[in-house]
Amino acid sequence: MPWRRPGADRLRPVVVGKTGLQDGQAAGRQNSLGTPHIYALQLTPGTHTLTIRVDNRVKDFNVGANSHSISDHTQGNWNGMIGRLCLRARSPLHIGDAALFPSVEKKQVRSYITVINPGHRTGKARLRLQATRLGADAGLPAVEKEISVKGDSVTVEVDYSMGASPALWDEFNPNLYVLHVSLQGPGEEKDQWQQQFGMRTFATQGTQFTINGQRYSTQFRAIHVYINTPRGWHVVSGQATNLPPGVQQPL
Repeated sequence: MPWRRPGADRLRPVVVGKTGLQDGQAAGRQNSLGTPHIYALQLTPGTHTLTIRVDNRVKDFNVGANSHSISDHTQGNWNGMIGRLCLRARSPLHIGDAALFPSVEKKQVRSYITVINPGHRTGKARLRLQATRLGADAGLPAVEKEISVKGDSVTVEVDYSMGASPALWDEFNPNLYVLHVSLQGPGEEKDQWQQQFGMRTFATQGTQFTINGQRYSTQFRAIHVYINTPRGWHVVSGQATNLPPGVQQPL
């Protein structure tokens, strides 16, 4: 297919145990069972062949015979790919990741932002952070920080104030924010990144958990419903129930 934007393109197949190849050459290998698989591809103008090789054999980790996580005894056959498969054109200088650590006590979010620099450019870049509460028309005040770009990547730490009274998150009042991060490179490079997060504390009080200082009770019910099919018995459901803070109910 035609591709008009230059830069580092990312192949994002969500599958189990596979190798990505670009024009017949290995572009990486990933085997995570619970997170997207992302490959960074350096594409030049022209036609390219992208291949995904799926291998479901147990290799790097052995979770035991008939394990529900990788066997076909519950979910079915694992062959093929699931989820979204896409290409993303990125600026040569772009945000690779941002880890967020909210603190209710300090009323801030500490972020560790990794800027990827495959071209090993040297110079000054600028980060801009702004948080917006979901459903709100206006965001909190923006924070800007100048950073030095060098090498193949750089990770910077930025503290972002959440104001005097940030809205707290719990299951029954799921207040969420979105942190928008933009990057302006030393040239014309621009990139953006965003992530949802919530402000909450999670602690213990005696033998109980607390969220935002309130006791939190949880019921766990492992309900396995078995059905008999021509191919054997299969589990088709399970359940867990969370109770409101302060409410307790015996199993």
